[in-house]
Amino acid sequence: MSLILNLFVTMLVTPWGSAVMMSPMMFAAPGSHDSLRGLITGMVFLGYPLPIFLIAGLFGVNFWGFNSFKVAGAVAVVWMLAILFLGIPGALINLARGIANEGYSVVDNVAYYNARPIAGSDAATFTSFNTIEEFHLRYFALDKHRLYEFGRPVEGVDANNLHLVERQGKDYWMNDHQVVHGTDIVKNANPATFQLFEETNWAHSETGGVYTLYYQHEPIADADFATFEPIDYWFARDKQQVYYRGEKAPVDLDPASLVVMENRLVRDHRNLYAFEDMNFTPLPNIDISTLEQVDSLFVRDKEQLFFHQDAHVERLEGIDPNHFKPLGRQYYRAGNRIFFTSHRDGLMELTSADANSFEVQQDDSDTRFDARDKQQTYRFGEIYEEEAQPGN
Repeated sequence: MSLILNLFVTMLVTPWGSAVMMSPMMFAAPGSHDSLRGLITGMVFLGYPLPIFLIAGLFGVNFWGFNSFKVAGAVAVVWMLAILFLGIPGALINLARGIANEGYSVVDNVAYYNARPIAGSDAATFTSFNTIEEFHLRYFALDKHRLYEFGRPVEGVDANNLHLVERQGKDYWMNDHQVVHGTDIVKNANPATFQLFEETNWAHSETGGVYTLYYQHEPIADADFATFEPIDYWFARDKQQVYYRGEKAPVDLDPASLVVMENRLVRDHRNLYAFEDMNFTPLPNIDISTLEQVDSLFVRDKEQLFFHQDAHVERLEGIDPNHFKPLGRQYYRAGNRIFFTSHRDGLMELTSADANSFEVQQDDSDTRFDARDKQQTYRFGEIYEEEAQPGN
């Protein structure tokens, strides 16, 4: 084989090694193993060097001194190992039989999940949800005996009269006596009365005049339904106590004066707390009567200013809360000082900024900087040097 021809063939087959290495990505998308065209295309693409070397062998030419038939044989071995590893031959056989390689199918009175027979299933009454819009429901199926997830029976669920019901945008399986969320049976829930409080994680159910309250489908102990009131996704209250994530709050909060503030702050008439998971940290020496939230990151009383980010809370010394003002885009003015907040660095003072001339650009500004003073421009709290334009 001439030098030029060797170089040309080398250029053609060089991408093949990378293609074989990356071939699992070709079939990573959902449904890819059920595309006959995709399977055949992938199989042909993975073996494209094979006809090149077979033709070269037929003409009696070598590839860089190697017999082209032997090179073709090596390519064929790699190709066969690749398509077997990817399961292409088995997937083609399943498609020829009408069996889906992904999801549920029923063929010849046998129900399958991912082309594997589902033991004990009843093919005559088997119903899948492969085409339903809610993607998570496509993993479920139902026959007269059982509810299935990923082809496995869901334990404890009675399939008799089991059907899908939507409550506040959430999907439930319900029969005459059970409420099931996903694969979890909601304890003591009555399908006829089970309801969610609007736009929260809290729910309730009534059976024979007895009410059960839930947080994320787990019963809440000792809650008073008559006075129960969800506040948000995390907090609720009744006349007796405050609930946090379905349990009594880990600090003594007064339900009557409870106020849930922005950015994981909660207060009552006695104190203000910053909370992170189950840890509630009181902010000491705060005058609750004059407490107000400046924005999501700052709270103040008549004499003090506090910065709050995640679980970190600090009292800002030397800053008069009466002269502290948000400027927008995470910039703040405190008298003759300018500050910037970022999630990475927290609260930063821009010591070189001129407070009197400092101004923040509008959000819809087409400038690359977000603030400026008479001396310089700023971007994300740092001095911004505009790049010189070509020709300037």
